[in-house]
Amino acid sequence: MHAFAIIGATPSDTADVVRLFGALHRHNASLDPRFELAAGWERLVQEYLLQSQESQDSAWLLAQHDGCAIGFVLVEVHTESPLYRYRRWAEIVGLYVEPEYRGSNVAQLLMEHAYAWAVQHNLRVMQLYVTASNDQAQRFYAKQGFETRQLILRRTLTTADVQPEDVVEHAQHRLHFSERGARPLDMHGHSHAPSESGGSD
Repeated sequence: MHAFAIIGATPSDTADVVRLFGALHRHNASLDPRFELAAGWERLVQEYLLQSQESQDSAWLLAQHDGCAIGFVLVEVHTESPLYRYRRWAEIVGLYVEPEYRGSNVAQLLMEHAYAWAVQHNLRVMQLYVTASNDQAQRFYAKQGFETRQLILRRTLTTADVQPEDVVEHAQHRLHFSERGARPLDMHGHSHAPSESGGSD
């Protein structure tokens, strides 16, 4: 039986964090091309890891086997707009386990540590986002007790729908209250967000 260790990632684990984060999003992009990472994403992940060392609002947790990193979970405190009464919860930004360790208890161990972290931060609710076609991840999270509470619907717009100059004017003159849904992972220290949490066990 394998013995796995769960540790908090530090700057010395940067190479492993970048490797695993990249693997997660290659998997996510294979399910939905809009999760493809931008050029220079590695530097942003490094910066975000460093910021997390100075904050109590996020945790990068690594799973190790024989000293090698084989998976991770990133959990954060999410703070919503003051418009809403219920504004704070724990959010799983990303969960990933190397393919050869799926079917073991690595993902379970990572989630158990994420739950404990959330409880320590007095958070009573945990949320995450999963690509609709990621059946394996959905089955895993259902076994963890997660229930579907929101659906994110998407339509691809064309120039027949929206003219570019209208978009610019709209962005400059309107104040937006975003829906309580997924946003791109914030690498600059503002109120964050999924990531597709599509890593699978």
